[in-house]
Amino acid sequence: EGYRPLAKEEFSDPQTSDAIAAQMANLHSSYVVPEYLQSHHDPSKPAMWTQLHAWMKQARGYDAFKTVHDTERAKELELAKIEAELTHLEQEVVPPDAGVAFCHNDLLAANIMICPTTGRIQLIDFEYGGVNYRSFDIANHFNEFAGGTTEEENGVPDYSLFPTEKMQEAFVRAYVRAARKTKKDENGNDYCVQSAKDEDKEVYSLLREVRAFVLANHLYWGLWAVNQAAMEGCEDFDYLTYASCRFGEYHKGKAKIEAELAC
Repeated sequence: EGYRPLAKEEFSDPQTSDAIAAQMANLHSSYVVPEYLQSHHDPSKPAMWTQLHAWMKQARGYDAFKTVHDTERAKELELAKIEAELTHLEQEVVPPDAGVAFCHNDLLAANIMICPTTGRIQLIDFEYGGVNYRSFDIANHFNEFAGGTTEEENGVPDYSLFPTEKMQEAFVRAYVRAARKTKKDENGNDYCVQSAKDEDKEVYSLLREVRAFVLANHLYWGLWAVNQAAMEGCEDFDYLTYASCRFGEYHKGKAKIEAELAC
């Protein structure tokens, strides 16, 4: 009671951002998948790659969409090339030893509630929740700064709103500190003391992971959108425009990373 959904413009508020990071860290560090659900959410097996490959197979299996125009637009996405990019990500980019936890996987503004009087944050709607890479959850939230999924936006994110490097570091640092507070030593005591050097090492390592998962996240929701377009059509929401935007941003992000590595 008294809570309302955030607007994406509020993500950039430092206090709100820190509170979201803390809630995410608490979820990742504290939630244990019940035994009766472990056949669906194996705690040792992140779902990202399985889901990506399943959605890719599904997307490439459609011969026609709801309209002739949508069928033509879907062809322009060149899913065969996107599949090659997926293989590249899996084999060359995403670190295979990235940390795994139970993740929300869909922390857009509508799924984050705030109490206006206290600033307290609550995460809701775990429809896509499951065991995944924790850096994927962070990367997904960063990509959601751009929006694109409301009726008004109609599939067009605004990537000028993507968090700056300074904002990303602040979020990840708040996340690391909050996660540290949930840990216990061998005697069951709070184990939250960490040197500045060790904290920096953990923060920058996690940021490198997140950068790779930002790319994977674009393919993830891009493929989701292709399949939604095939099943529901684009009359009420332009899923194919959204897919095109996500794939386009993937290519921009990949090119930026490759240019930096070449320097």
